[in-house]
Amino acid sequence: MNLSISQRIMAFIAITLAIIIATNPTLKDFKNHLKDTSYDEITREHNYFIFSIYKDGADSTYIGFLGNFFRPYNKIDTFDKSYKLYTNLIKSGYPKDDLGQYSAFKDSVKSASYSWRLYDRLLKAGFTEVNLGTRYEFITTFSHK
Repeated sequence: MNLSISQRIMAFIAITLAIIIATNPTLKDFKNHLKDTSYDEITREHNYFIFSIYKDGADSTYIGFLGNFFRPYNKIDTFDKSYKLYTNLIKSGYPKDDLGQYSAFKDSVKSASYSWRLYDRLLKAGFTEVNLGTRYEFITTFSHK
């Protein structure tokens, strides 16, 4: 079969497009990527056939493309991390009275000295470096430079 160059180009484009559409990840794939299949606030915001836009419970935006997930840089990364820490601590049984309301917690956790004291309190409460990471990692994750 002798195909002209334009027919070959069109066939290549059609095959490429079919692969991209077929590998557009589903909401279930996104929940598996986050390792949290039970959370109801994880949503697929938009589906454009060749890629999709997802949001997790902390309103972080992810782009799903070719079976992978990418998170564009945004200025609320520290907010996302502090929100996840806050909700994970509460889910783990850490007293909400000790943490306070989330709005106060997120403002406090930006301070390196607060993060240092929080890390110590979490260790005393039974958390380990396996759960929290090293003190340096924990503090630099949340405090602003």
